[in-house]
Amino acid sequence: MSWIVSVDFLSFGSDTYRFGNVFASNEPSFLLTIRELSRNTLLTPDDIKSVFGLTPTEAALVHSLANGDAPSDIAKRRGVSKNTVHNQLASAMGRLGVRRQAQLLSSLAVLSFFTK
Repeated sequence: MSWIVSVDFLSFGSDTYRFGNVFASNEPSFLLTIRELSRNTLLTPDDIKSVFGLTPTEAALVHSLANGDAPSDIAKRRGVSKNTVHNQLASAMGRLGVRRQAQLLSSLAVLSFFTK
């Protein structure tokens, strides 16, 4: 069993602040997210592609990562280099506006809550 743990600073002056209406205080706050990373049979690459606007290749890569596959294993399975997988991952993360793989996987975990 694997877990994703992330801590995000909640900035009050930002337009991208998603939880601004929850807090009445101007005190600095942090959001701790802990999610179990496990095989998600409900979330498909097509779901990921349509929600996040990724290419089919990027969506398949992100789906594999969400299901616990390592980039090196994905590269072997696809018959491409690890650098190719890392470049595709960087492209997908850029489209989602995240900088760390944990942020990407956290976004997917949230999306998985809304799948049938």
